[in-house]
Amino acid sequence: MSFSIASANHHDVKLVWDVVDHCWNIFLMGDKGYIDKKQEDDLKRRRNITLLTPKRKNQKEQNSRWLNSFISKSRKIIETVFSQLTDQFNISKNRAKVYCGLISRVVRKMTAYTIGIYINKLLGRPLLEIKSLVF
Repeated sequence: MSFSIASANHHDVKLVWDVVDHCWNIFLMGDKGYIDKKQEDDLKRRRNITLLTPKRKNQKEQNSRWLNSFISKSRKIIETVFSQLTDQFNISKNRAKVYCGLISRVVRKMTAYTIGIYINKLLGRPLLEIKSLVF
């Protein structure tokens, strides 16, 4: 797992290489903000990374119906995770004084979230029902 933190005025496409720094032969999923044919070709050529993004309606090249369904379902899970990290783990509130403190806080929250998912798996419960573990 990898993540990158940048200010809100940075474009998502510019952060891709930070996230895939040590990755080879993977599928990377992004939203429409990651649509960039040049970067997609560059990722494929340099690292054999396949970038999966939903296509805009006015694009000539469209995904297959199966791939659109897969991307849509996966993005729903990703957005649920973002929502839970924001609402239940308060990850969007920054009280860190230094960058190292911020990274440490994000890693701790994501680790706690991952452990919650693992506990739910062991208990045979729905994986993303993290809140019910605490209350």
